[in-house]
Amino acid sequence: MADLTAQGPERADRWRRQLRASNPIILGREEGTWSVPWDNRVSRKHARLQWNGQALQVEALPNRPNPIFFRGEPHDHFRAEVGDRFVIGSTSFTISADAVNVTIDLPRPASQQTFSAQHLRQVAFRHARQQIEALSRLPEIVAGAVNDQELCVRLVNLVLTGITSAHAVAVVRGALAAEPVKVLHWDHTESRHSSFQPSGQLIEASLEQQEGILHLWDRSSEATPYTIDEECDWAFCIPVPGTSCDRWAIYVAGQAGATNLRPDDFQDYLKFVQLVATTVGNVCDLRLLQRRTTSLSSFFSPPVRDALAVSDPEVALAPREANVSVLFCDLRGFSRESERSSDDLFDLLNRVGGSLGIMTRKILDYGGVIGDFHGDSAMGFWGWPISQGDDVIPACRTALEIRSELEAAASDRHAMSGFRVGIGIATGQAVAGKIGTVDQVKVTVFGPVVNVAARLEGMTRRFGSAILVDGQTAEAIERITPQDSLATRRLGNFRPYGMASTVSVHQLMTAADLAATDIPTSHSGIDAFADGDWKRAAELFHELPQSDPVRNFFLAYLQQHNGNVPEQWDGIVELDSK
Repeated sequence: MADLTAQGPERADRWRRQLRASNPIILGREEGTWSVPWDNRVSRKHARLQWNGQALQVEALPNRPNPIFFRGEPHDHFRAEVGDRFVIGSTSFTISADAVNVTIDLPRPASQQTFSAQHLRQVAFRHARQQIEALSRLPEIVAGAVNDQELCVRLVNLVLTGITSAHAVAVVRGALAAEPVKVLHWDHTESRHSSFQPSGQLIEASLEQQEGILHLWDRSSEATPYTIDEECDWAFCIPVPGTSCDRWAIYVAGQAGATNLRPDDFQDYLKFVQLVATTVGNVCDLRLLQRRTTSLSSFFSPPVRDALAVSDPEVALAPREANVSVLFCDLRGFSRESERSSDDLFDLLNRVGGSLGIMTRKILDYGGVIGDFHGDSAMGFWGWPISQGDDVIPACRTALEIRSELEAAASDRHAMSGFRVGIGIATGQAVAGKIGTVDQVKVTVFGPVVNVAARLEGMTRRFGSAILVDGQTAEAIERITPQDSLATRRLGNFRPYGMASTVSVHQLMTAADLAATDIPTSHSGIDAFADGDWKRAAELFHELPQSDPVRNFFLAYLQQHNGNVPEQWDGIVELDSK
């Protein structure tokens, strides 16, 4: 494994990054993690680099004004191996394969000092200018890191800049389960150091105590090795607080004698690194919270997200049993419209996307959770992770608004014309939460109530009705809503295809729907049908308007059986297909 180190004219003008045998790297002044922003003699795109596992192929890109010097001569193409160096402008680039090895075999330190975060906060910087200048770059460093690896690269460089006496700096992660201490990234000053041996004992002690610990080794001792090599005789470790950088720490090592360090200097160093670690930990925790909130936004409505923000999402989203109302919504007419729009599939895609957007937006507007979303259908549910107490009502209002908005849009050829909607709603116990595998997790709900809602959505095709609900949902509507708000029409008992249980099916209606429907005649006909008096049932159904889809369903069913009641009739309609 090899690294490429860039070093400009100033100590802070530096980075060290791992070379991987993958896609080519573009080196330049504005090329992301491989950028050299401090050197104006490096072009925006200056060179293409390709590591093959053994050597680095370097190719100068066209139109760059300044040459690349390799072994004292300008070159457009060359092959550089470990130990080689090339120069662009005032920046040198070195390929190295320095070893890193966390060891537990270091000799006991001659001195060990522990520094709590509280103590370090009370200590004033003795030489503040250099540290403050370095700390002023910290917000930019954290904000510009696109991932954890890049954050570690930037942190190591910052600490090396702020502590000029340090010979090496590393961001490490403490042991986890069967995994030993891991060096996430490290770098050292320009010297002859070729290996790095941070003390695993020092790292683990610092993480266990959650305090900064300084070790000083006696150079007169014959015991070896020291923390890096024979030249280094001090090291300290500071934990990074917070949950997003779990068991991270910053490890710094150097030589006291070579830089004439005094005891008070170490307090300056530890305070500086403590400030860096605390700031990074807090900012990373905030970014983690923002990512979690953003990821929740596609599933939860704003009130639910606000409630989750004050609790641990892992606890709040853990699967648990809850009484939920589940809504299945399916877009009808997709196959027909696909054939009609075969010459303009992008237009069809936009229309379908607009229709599905209405579904999901209405679910979220009424405080629901998006439980599934694929193809031309969506599933939402209410009652988890927070119950509103009357979760049936927002589910029903969602269904009515989806129906209304899609019907209103049907007149626009470039919107949702040609599409209809079928919606099923069921209420009952289910398990809801973050469910899935290590590779894929989603927030969803499962249980018999989900199957009932899906079957009800399928039954809307048979009845020609946009919205069907189960008995528990209908009872809740009658119990907690005024008659002029929401209403239902009882359709009878059905055994959906593939289910052994019976479902009491009802049509969800608005006050306007109710006023246009002969409910008494409809219910009398359904009662006569269930009791086996099919002659009387047919007479009553014929009294309903011909436009009534329920009338047409039952008359067709009676005709299918030639008006003869089946033997052992129990009043339940058993469906033979979805």
